[in-house]
Amino acid sequence: MDYSRIKKVACIVAVTLTAVAVSADIYDWSTSIDDAVEQAAQENKSVFVYFAGSDWCGWCARFHAEVLDTRQFEEFLDRYLVPVLIDFPRTRPISDEKLAENRRLAAVHEVTGYPTVLIVDSTGSVVFRTGFREGGAVPYITHLLPHVR
Repeated sequence: MDYSRIKKVACIVAVTLTAVAVSADIYDWSTSIDDAVEQAAQENKSVFVYFAGSDWCGWCARFHAEVLDTRQFEEFLDRYLVPVLIDFPRTRPISDEKLAENRRLAAVHEVTGYPTVLIVDSTGSVVFRTGFREGGAVPYITHLLPHVR
C-alpha cells in the first residue's frame, strides 16, 4: 500500500473539509465506459462507473447528497477518476437504445442493486466493486483510494 499517496490525499481532504457542498452534475458525466477507459489511459486515471436509479433510488439520493455532491469528492474525482453514469431513470428521459445498452452493461457487470460503483483501470478491467457507504466523502475517498491510479 502506498502510504505517501494516502497521506497526500488525506491532506487534500483535510484542507477542504470545511468547504461547502457543490452540485455534482452527474448528468454531465460520460455515459460510455469505452470512451472513459480511453480518456483514462490518456490522462493516467481510473474510471468511476456509477450504476444508478438517479430519480427514484433512495440510496442513490443519499450517495449523491453525502458523497458525490461534496467539494472533497469532486476534487478527488477530478484528480484521479473519469466518471461514467449508467442510469436507469424512471421519470428522466432516456432513449430506448441507451436504456438497452445500460441494461446490457448491468448484466455484464452483474449489477443487482443501486447504487453500484465499479473502479475500472485504463485497460478496461474492473479492479474494485462497491456501493454506497455511510460516513460522507472523506471515508468514501479513503475506501476508494487504494484502487485508483
